Amino acid sequence: MRRVALAPFNDPQADFVIQTQRTNTMFRVSLAILAQASSFFRQVESQRKQNPGLRDYEHLDVAESDATIETILRFIYPVADPVVQDLDDVCDAYQASVQYKFDYVAKRLREFMLSPRFMDNEPVRVYAIARRFGLAEETNIAARHVLRFPPNWPAYEEFDHISGRAYHELLTLHKNRGRKLVEFLHSFHLKEKITCMKCCPREATAALPRRQPEWWQIYVQQATPLLLDSPANEDIFSLEFILKVAIEAGITCSMCCTSIMQAAQPGGAIAILKEGLASKPFDLVVSNT
Repeated sequence: MRRVALAPFNDPQADFVIQTQRTNTMFRVSLAILAQASSFFRQVESQRKQNPGLRDYEHLDVAESDATIETILRFIYPVADPVVQDLDDVCDAYQASVQYKFDYVAKRLREFMLSPRFMDNEPVRVYAIARRFGLAEETNIAARHVLRFPPNWPAYEEFDHISGRAYHELLTLHKNRGRKLVEFLHSFHLKEKITCMKCCPREATAALPRRQPEWWQIYVQQATPLLLDSPANEDIFSLEFILKVAIEAGITCSMCCTSIMQAAQPGGAIAILKEGLASKPFDLVVSNT
């Protein structure tokens, strides 16, 4: 039994039909609009002009779902853009847009992949999708977002479509980035910002640099496993984390308390540390060249 899609893809005067094989749903559409958006359909339009009346150029059966076809059509028709809620839908629509050469639709769907809706919660899936389709820029952007999470990723279905090497490269990037940032953290010294003159009164010399106050040593100790676990971890820069360190350090020295508050202020040691960590070069997973 055939079904007809909802408006505006149900025009009885339309000159072309896209029919989904799964549900036998007919999308009655304008071949001229399709041809403007797709070189695939421009070829169909050209063939029809050369073979008027031949049904092969008036109808197309497709394996894609109703939702995928409607998503693509809504991008190219003068109607509201589709609401894409799930990465599976983005992936299916992107694959179809590439197959049928809807370049504009493919571009919009790549933008959808990088939207906060997906990047804030599912960057690993976005990474796998981007690797699957050879999208270098999207791969590296997603990889950066993956660094906010520990590498205990679920066995996403998207992994079935990428190589073991692609998976290993993400894991290696995560591990190497964590090590690089921890090395920077341990070498970070900003004595005028974090040294307490009461607890660490010794004057600094080349041979005997001033010892860092105890709260800073505890800060480094507690921040280290967090950076190794999640190299883009933002928690270590929060006032909550800094105060937790102060409490665990059992700070009683008023000057140390002052140095902690100074370090936590805008432009203080923590902000400079954050800047320094962010400035470390990012190792690309894949290159555009």
